[in-house]
Amino acid sequence: MKISTLKRKTSEFSDQEAPEQANPFLHWRVMVIESLIEYNNAVIEGHKEAMACSSAKQIQTLEKTIGENTHANRLLEKEMAIILKQGRLLQEDLQDSPRGRVEDAYTTALHTKMRSSSEDGHKQAKKAPKRRSRSDFKDNLTVYLTPTDSQHPDELFCNAMGEFVPQMYMKTTPIIPFTFQSRELDYLFGTETSALESERNGLFLVRTVAQQFDNLKITIVPDSSLDIYPIEWKFVVLDPTLLDKTCFVSFVDPPRLTRFRDLDGRRLRFRNDNRPARRYLYFKHAMAVMHARIQKFPGSEEKIPSGTMWATPDKRDGYLRRSVLSTIARRIGDDDILPTDLLLNGTFTDTQPESGLAVRDTLASFKVGDVVERMVVRGGV
Repeated sequence: MKISTLKRKTSEFSDQEAPEQANPFLHWRVMVIESLIEYNNAVIEGHKEAMACSSAKQIQTLEKTIGENTHANRLLEKEMAIILKQGRLLQEDLQDSPRGRVEDAYTTALHTKMRSSSEDGHKQAKKAPKRRSRSDFKDNLTVYLTPTDSQHPDELFCNAMGEFVPQMYMKTTPIIPFTFQSRELDYLFGTETSALESERNGLFLVRTVAQQFDNLKITIVPDSSLDIYPIEWKFVVLDPTLLDKTCFVSFVDPPRLTRFRDLDGRRLRFRNDNRPARRYLYFKHAMAVMHARIQKFPGSEEKIPSGTMWATPDKRDGYLRRSVLSTIARRIGDDDILPTDLLLNGTFTDTQPESGLAVRDTLASFKVGDVVERMVVRGGV
C-alpha cells in the first residue's frame, strides 16, 4: 500500500470523533494505533530504500526521521500492550470518568499505567525495597485524592470523617493489601496485572477506622447507582460490638466525639470527583461478607445490601473470575457463605476457556485462597 494511501487511512481514523463509551473507545484506539504503526513502518522502509542513492547529508536527515518513527512505534506498541493486558482495568477506569471526558480519562490512565510499567521494570532490575513502592503508593494517592491543603499543613483529609485530621492519627490505607499481589491474583481479576499499587486502590482513613476496615468488621458499598458520576460510597458497620466504641475525637472547637455508630451508613467524603476503583471495593466487600457470616455477627444479614447493587449495564462482565472466587468461598465455608446475588453480579465467566484454564483456576484458588482464608477467618492479614 502506498504511503499516501496509508497516510489518508490514518488521518481518517485519527480525525474520527472519539467514542464516548469505554468499550467502543478502546476498540477505536486499537484501530488508530494499528494504522499509525503501519504508516510509520511504511515511512521507515521508504527512507531506508532512499538512503541507497542519497548524499551523506541527506542520509543524516533520513536516519533522523527513521529514528523518530521507530521511537514513535515503540510507544504505540507499549500503549497497545497495556490495552491488551489491562483492558478490563482500563475499561472500568474509563467508565468511572465523567460523561464527555472519556478521551481525557484515557490519557490520564494510560500515563499512569505506562509510568507504573516503567517503574516495575526498573524495580525488578534494581530489586528496589518494598518501602519505596509504599512511598510511591502514598505519593500517587495524595495526587489522586488531594487530601492536603495549605491551610492544614500537618493534617490530611479523612475520607471517613470528612474533615482534616492530624497526620499522626491517619493511615494511608490500601483497600486490597499488598500481601495479595501475585500472578494468581492477576488471574482472578482477569488481567495481566491487578495493579494493587494503583492510586485507585486506596483511601485516607483515621487509624481506628482503617484497622476495622482491614479487619473486615466494616465494609464499603455503593450508595448510589454505579452509572452516575461520581459514584457515591458508604460505610456499613458489620460488627455490632463496634457501634458504641469511639473511632475519633476532634479537639477542634467545639470538641466532638465520633463513635462507629455515627459512621454506620455515612457516605465517604472526598475533596474531588476521583474515587476508588469498584473492583477493589467489590473484592473487599465479598471478603467482609464471608467474615461476617463466619463470625455470625448479630444483625449483619439485614445490613448486607443486595448483591444486585454491584451490577451495572456498562460492566456486565463483573470484576473477578467467578470460577476462582466461588472455589475460594467453598474452601472457606459452605456453598452459601457468599450470597448468590453478590457472586453473580460482580463476577465474569470465560465464554471461550483457554487450554489449561482449569489448572490456572486451581492454582489461583490455592494461592489467593490462602490469603483470603487468613483474612476472612481471622479478620485481617
